[in-house]
Amino acid sequence: MLQKWDPFYDSAYYDDLGDSDKGSKYARPILGGSTDYPYPRRGRTGRPPTKTDLESERTYHLRSLIMSLDNYVPRDERFYGFKLRFLNDADRHIQLLLCRLDTQEDNTPNDFDTFQDVLKNYEELELTIFGCGSKMPFENYKKFLAIKENKFAWKTDEEFTREMLVGANPAIIRLLQEFPP
Repeated sequence: MLQKWDPFYDSAYYDDLGDSDKGSKYARPILGGSTDYPYPRRGRTGRPPTKTDLESERTYHLRSLIMSLDNYVPRDERFYGFKLRFLNDADRHIQLLLCRLDTQEDNTPNDFDTFQDVLKNYEELELTIFGCGSKMPFENYKKFLAIKENKFAWKTDEEFTREMLVGANPAIIRLLQEFPP
């Protein structure tokens, strides 16, 4: 059985494939270390042997799993101080790099590329920190009356005609004096 001070990165045979405590029909041969099965090997677990076969380890149970979490780690292999700060800094830099890669570069930042870009302005404003960000609702944007109830209302012929006639400046619309103009 693995003691607390034993190195836990040692190898062992596959001696936990069966459960001989339940009966002989559940017993399995040990894989590794014999002439028939010289390989494979796995990491040592330190679980206690079965009651009926002292050569085999018990299978995983909740109690043995909890007990296996308390392992001795040699002092030079522990993560503390500088090693831990270095790991945390590296983790932060990797997350920042992944966030920047996730944000797509917009070649036309002042133009709307799709209609979804237009609708996004009215639904929420993205506030970003270092290219990754939290989204906040922005109440200062008011939806046009045409898309307030139905965001595809602008597709109807009546609304399209009204918007084309009004144009950018509705004050310049004049009465048609002669036809064709």
